[in-house]
Amino acid sequence: MKSKKEEINKYDTERRKDLDNYKKVLTNLKDYMDEINELNGFYGAHPIEDGGLIKKFQGPSDLKKWASRTLSKKTLAGIDGSQIVPGKKYEVPIGLGHAVCIIDNHNSNERDLKKDTRLVTPSDFTNSGFFTSSKEFVYFIRDKIENNLASNFIQRKIENSYCLLDGALVLSHANRKKEELKKRYLNNIKGLLKKSRDNKIPVIGFIETSFSRDISTMIEKIDSGPKNNNKIHDSLLLSELLEEGERTSVFMCKRDDRSNINQKAVLADYGNFQDQIGFFYICFSKGNCCRVEFPLWCYEKGMVDDLAELLRVEAYKGNGYLSIIEKAHNKAVLDNKDKEFFEKVVDKTVGLNKSVKETKKSLGNKNVHWRNNRNIGLR
Repeated sequence: MKSKKEEINKYDTERRKDLDNYKKVLTNLKDYMDEINELNGFYGAHPIEDGGLIKKFQGPSDLKKWASRTLSKKTLAGIDGSQIVPGKKYEVPIGLGHAVCIIDNHNSNERDLKKDTRLVTPSDFTNSGFFTSSKEFVYFIRDKIENNLASNFIQRKIENSYCLLDGALVLSHANRKKEELKKRYLNNIKGLLKKSRDNKIPVIGFIETSFSRDISTMIEKIDSGPKNNNKIHDSLLLSELLEEGERTSVFMCKRDDRSNINQKAVLADYGNFQDQIGFFYICFSKGNCCRVEFPLWCYEKGMVDDLAELLRVEAYKGNGYLSIIEKAHNKAVLDNKDKEFFEKVVDKTVGLNKSVKETKKSLGNKNVHWRNNRNIGLR
């Protein structure tokens, strides 16, 4: 570490200098609107809310009354999932997708739990066109189950309700998948966005730790100072600007997530929703900025301030993390004990043959006879 001290300090000094350049542009963004309006295609982000970059927050004197008043007559759904991917223990691939929807109805003070689990069998892998050992298909099954739970909640059309997902609405990770799998992911999210729009129930993507560079990319496009610097991401840029409870203004997402010039940005395949996803960053604790994504019809209907207030209350209840998402996560997570139990059920029910590797592992030293035979001489 001592030998690398100079290198580390140099990196930090350069990053700090770059960060100051980005912040200078961002805090004077209103002076760059002509340049922003001339941009075309996918250039990161487009500011659409008036009134300055930072939306202040005046902390209430009575937190409990504030929380109760904010949640009154609202219904929140929090959705999260988990999975068990095919292991190397068995020759036959079997996986599991699992998701949970926690519904808190603050009108009736009732809580509901919806969950769904799907066993992923060898025929599922075969029909999907994926290798039997592929984790990707199990991850997709989990995503599909989460999407179905969200869709079912939205279609109930509960008045004053919000559907919160632990994850993004802009699926940049899909751009790194095989084309067929990418299409499936995008069909799922577009279907969910359509249900949200048609039923007028907001679907919200919450990302606690985001490394997105949408605002940073926009800054690089409009000013000659900041250069393309992957060390600078939006939450880092904003962490020194936002105080607790404050949020940024709303931006339209125009993300350029292409890995090469022959690839399209993922939003180019969002159809009618290409320019219909907005986002802001919100600070729940100093130095920690979370990203919030939502359909822009919510902004057009004047719902953003209510949404931000709702998130503040949920973070207050959850000690810095959204309470409704945390509840869903705790119910959905599959830990090592769950995975061991799953393997035992597979063993007992199906009686699958172990893989060659697992068989050798279980034999250990038993078939290495010479180790315990002193009469054998090795020449």
